Amino acid sequence: RVRGRREVPGNAGRFFGSNEISSFFCLPMSIPPLTRTNILSLYRSFLRESNRLPSSSHQQWVRWKVRTEFDKNRTVTQESELKTIWTLGWTHLESLQIQAKVRTEIARGPQISRSQTTFGEELSDTMFQ
Repeated sequence: RVRGRREVPGNAGRFFGSNEISSFFCLPMSIPPLTRTNILSLYRSFLRESNRLPSSSHQQWVRWKVRTEFDKNRTVTQESELKTIWTLGWTHLESLQIQAKVRTEIARGPQISRSQTTFGEELSDTMFQ
């Protein structure tokens, strides 16, 4: 358990190993002072994470959506609304991290070793030798 962070409960253990869950599902326990630096850090995290997506069209869409949302909320000054947007931003970032991991695994395709061949492949191998 990482000090100063809390794990978000869920059934993600079915999809990821238990040691990977803590890296994905961690939100800051207390919201830091919402300074320009912290907000830009969140923005850069979104852009970095979008680069991990396998599809260039999805990367472009995520970058466009992030820019649009940050521009839309640029004028927000109320502390309570900023905290809500900040928490929602972290939640969306976690979702994007999961999407990037899953979509990358799907894009790679199944990793089949020679010992895991199908019955049809075994027949064709024996027929033509």
